[in-house]
Amino acid sequence: MAPTLGRRSRSVVLGCGLAVVIPAVGCLPSGGFAMGVPRPQPNLNFTIGVEGVVWCKGCRACDASALLRCRHGRRALSVWGATNSRGYFLIQTGAQAAPFTSKDCRV
Repeated sequence: MAPTLGRRSRSVVLGCGLAVVIPAVGCLPSGGFAMGVPRPQPNLNFTIGVEGVVWCKGCRACDASALLRCRHGRRALSVWGATNSRGYFLIQTGAQAAPFTSKDCRV
């Protein structure tokens, strides 16, 4: 009778141990990630502005024009700006410049 009691107590202890270990393993964080829903795109609503001066020693700078050209892949944007009587200009793009960064643009 003693060996049967020992077997029962071992199986009870083993059963209780498994009852604790199995839920604990289920609570561990998984290394995977959710599939199916892509991350939303960041809001890229900005404009690009350029301020500068055009001058030359032997000529007048009034009515000179400056060109801001942005290129990224197939997309391109060109914005012209005129200088004032002192040679200063300010070019600002509209909302259409959203796909470009300052690295994509040249004056």
